[in-house]
Amino acid sequence: MRTAKYVLIALAAAAALAGPLTSANGFVRDMWVLIAMWGAVATAWNLIGGYGGNLSLGHAAFFGLGAYTSSLLYLDFHVSPWIGALAGGLVAMAGALAIGFITIRLRGPFFALATLAFAAILGIAATNLRGLTHGAEGMTIPFAPAAANAIFESKIAYYYVALALLLAYVAVTWWISVSRFGYYLVAIRENEDAAQALGIDAVRVKLAATLLSAFMTALVGSFYAQYRLFFEPSIFATGLSTQMALFAIIGGLGTVWGPLVGAAILVPVTNELQSMLGSALPGIDAFVYGAVLILAILFVPNGIVSLVRPLFAERGRARVRGAEREGGAYPMEGRE
Repeated sequence: MRTAKYVLIALAAAAALAGPLTSANGFVRDMWVLIAMWGAVATAWNLIGGYGGNLSLGHAAFFGLGAYTSSLLYLDFHVSPWIGALAGGLVAMAGALAIGFITIRLRGPFFALATLAFAAILGIAATNLRGLTHGAEGMTIPFAPAAANAIFESKIAYYYVALALLLAYVAVTWWISVSRFGYYLVAIRENEDAAQALGIDAVRVKLAATLLSAFMTALVGSFYAQYRLFFEPSIFATGLSTQMALFAIIGGLGTVWGPLVGAAILVPVTNELQSMLGSALPGIDAFVYGAVLILAILFVPNGIVSLVRPLFAERGRARVRGAEREGGAYPMEGRE
């Protein structure tokens, strides 16, 4: 079991580092960028949706705020997108704080609907505030390759930036999963009333998770703007928020690797189908997402990552068994 685990980790690391270098095809390299990007944004969503248990359908709001903030600062004030991305993250946190005071006490479908409305309002504002956002025409960023502009000629450079974001987000998620903050989140998710009875400030913990998730999502939105060089108010659309959630749900909610696994499986499949059938069957990606979600719920309700989790849990179980023997799991053994 342990050998299989290390082999799996080694293969995943090799694929992540060398994958886009194996092909000079632009479509294939774009797919690698999208896997890393969507894996990162789904990991950010997973903090509040997976560990916190609050189904957010408005995370596109933070994604769009990051894209618009960094792009406006770059185009109008010539601020480097690297700095603009941080500013976008702060703006997203401010938005999350404002909406959080209103929605964070809501539960279940009420929270989901409130976040959905927040993203819809921002989409309407972006469409109508033409003097600020260019309205329905969208934002076009001139192609001026330079590291300071976060614009590169090669998609490989974009990939490694997205990969760095993804690895950082996975590291943050892992740290949270083994920290007191993470345990508080899980306790709130499982039974908020019981958690509060034990002294956990549920509102404060969920709000902190929402702020962190918003900041991380906005950074990916800024990256998306510099990668695509064009976006429009539809960046706030519900479909984008749903896509983030689906990657995490299908991969494995409340797990460190689940969102990445979901993105790594679904992005190539949907991209390939769109390239082959997109003109004949528009919306084929939504059909695939729905079909995979139904299959996942029926056959792997804990997410696809649960299929390989036993490989990583084996060592922990061995340690527990050893500790039980050494610590007296069999207290009558050797006694008269």
